Amino acid sequence: MKERLQKILARWGVASRRACEELIRRGHVTVNGVSICQLGFKADPEQDAIQLDGRLLSRVPPDRIVIALNKPAGYLSTCKRAGSRSPTVLDLVPVKARLYPVGRLDRESSGLLLLTNDGEFAHRIMHPRFGYDKEYLVRVQAPLDASQLKRLRSGVVLDDRLAKPLSVRPVSATTFTITLEEGRKREVRRLVEIVGETVVELCRIRVGPFYLEDIPSGRWRRLTKAEVEELSSYHRNTSGKKSLSG
Repeated sequence: MKERLQKILARWGVASRRACEELIRRGHVTVNGVSICQLGFKADPEQDAIQLDGRLLSRVPPDRIVIALNKPAGYLSTCKRAGSRSPTVLDLVPVKARLYPVGRLDRESSGLLLLTNDGEFAHRIMHPRFGYDKEYLVRVQAPLDASQLKRLRSGVVLDDRLAKPLSVRPVSATTFTITLEEGRKREVRRLVEIVGETVVELCRIRVGPFYLEDIPSGRWRRLTKAEVEELSSYHRNTSGKKSLSG
């Protein structure tokens, strides 16, 4: 069955969907000996000879690996150090497969981070149109008053676009949960700063239907096939909740 070339490469674990698109644009990919530079090109991985820089892709995709990590603060959510001496999340997951983070948590933040070898799977979870909301537990320096909570719930403008949480629920005087539909760069911290407060601790506790429970900081576990299937079919309006407690 023919499908877009970038989807095939991502599903085979070559890279993220976006990175695979760039590889195609730059002429790194051939199909049946012909260089392909257009993103609309379709191929059949079972019938066509797909090569990346002269290396032939297997006819069968590798087993999908999805890992749930409880990221500690101080680690970068990236595969590359980019000149930094800070450790990355891959230092915590000694798996031989080529893994990369599904989205990001900034270095100061902690909590649930998914890693996978399937770029197409990662694309689905990260793309806003699939509805994978993210929930965070936030602790601030001083209690938020009613007007600050109201302003958070109403949304504020970030980068000339309204950022409105799906929910904001107080847990204590200085702690609350906030659920975001998209999760832009440092969005929670920026929202809190705009209403006049400072984040002390930020922990992601949920991605889509999966909650971070019973995974100690710095530890991880591989999701079961059933969990991956449930995560793959999730949509915010139709799916229920499931724990990552194992």
